[in-house]
Amino acid sequence: MLDTSVAPIGERRLQAILDEVIRGGDAAETDYLEAKSDVDLQDPLGLAKVAKFILGAANRPPAKAQRHFRGHAVMVIGAHAGAAPGVATGCEWHELSDKLGRYLGRPGPAFDLARLPAAENREVLFIIVDPPEQGQLGFPCHRDFNPANKADSKHAMRNGELYIRTATSTRAARAEEVHALFQRALATSTAAVDLAVSVSGNPARVDRAEEFRDSVIAWAAEEYQTRSSTLSAGPPWPSAAMGKVPTSRRSPEEIQLRIDAFTADIKQRWPQPMNYLIGFMAGGLGFTIINEAGWLSKPRIDLTFHGCYGVDWQDPQYPEFDEITPLVDPVWDESHVSGLNLPMFRRTHPVSWKNTAEALHVIVSIPELRPGVPWVSDDNDVVAVARDLNCEQVRVTWVATAEGVGQQYTGELTVHTGPVIEASELFRTLKAQE
Repeated sequence: MLDTSVAPIGERRLQAILDEVIRGGDAAETDYLEAKSDVDLQDPLGLAKVAKFILGAANRPPAKAQRHFRGHAVMVIGAHAGAAPGVATGCEWHELSDKLGRYLGRPGPAFDLARLPAAENREVLFIIVDPPEQGQLGFPCHRDFNPANKADSKHAMRNGELYIRTATSTRAARAEEVHALFQRALATSTAAVDLAVSVSGNPARVDRAEEFRDSVIAWAAEEYQTRSSTLSAGPPWPSAAMGKVPTSRRSPEEIQLRIDAFTADIKQRWPQPMNYLIGFMAGGLGFTIINEAGWLSKPRIDLTFHGCYGVDWQDPQYPEFDEITPLVDPVWDESHVSGLNLPMFRRTHPVSWKNTAEALHVIVSIPELRPGVPWVSDDNDVVAVARDLNCEQVRVTWVATAEGVGQQYTGELTVHTGPVIEASELFRTLKAQE
């Protein structure tokens, strides 16, 4: 039996819907599911059939729609009882949207296009209509359509007409249904919200970063002076052949000039290698979100870690030590001085973040929250760092919104910081893990 308690998203769930159509044919059709085996999306009649279904599905009462597919409605194209021959490949959402826009209006009801492979060069298409919502205006037809063949007159459409999807068909709305659409437009969302947000992981407190920087500079300068002053006329093979070392002795003045340039460069860039090190050795933040009251569509939680900044989490199994302790001489390895190509990638889904002058801002954006089922993030997105070494607790405020919910929800929590640790100790610990 088809499970309609979940949204029709993903290949596995679409396959289940297709199997239901193949088993039942027309008997499988409901107010949230329709099947068409003969729709040609290059033909005006085919487009009108799809447009009418989308309008009818979008004009359903929200409470009734939410009973199945999380409010979505699906049209299956290219399947009937006993078989799924599919339709010719090549249909693209943007092209279909442009054509249907003549009937749906702009902005019209939202829909998506999905597909499953059928026979060679053929596929089954799924038109997935977004759930109707409280506060939403009714969606009228924006264009007349008169079929060329009188036998298809039931598919005619009228500019300004409101259509409703029922259990067996899509038809013009009756007076009481038009009135219900007016009431829907005046209503506000009734989605139940009882959110709880928690954070795992402790903002790091790192001391003596500048002292560690100076030790890195001193080590690199000493290493460079030793190599430069001991060069012979013929550097050992294969290093010279590979262009990894200088081929002539440098004067003390040249050595000092290079060390001075390296020192200025590292001091300017130091926050990058220091943050790279912190990303390895401090634990990442994790987020748990639960709504006890009901199902929420597309919730977004914006969290502010006051008095903190964020750095990218790094996998401790794959450190690049030369990003933290680069060499001086660009002849040996130019990238260590000029590049310091540290990761600046920001994850966009479901967790993203950015720094401001005073706080770390994290955005958690997820497709849905089921009633009473916690959503738990990974802890490999962002590491929080406390700006004040004396801070033992960090205040975290959050603001939550959700699709179809016309208000914000706010909260506040406290996160304990980690113990103060010296930067050099972080490096020694990471080095010991090699």
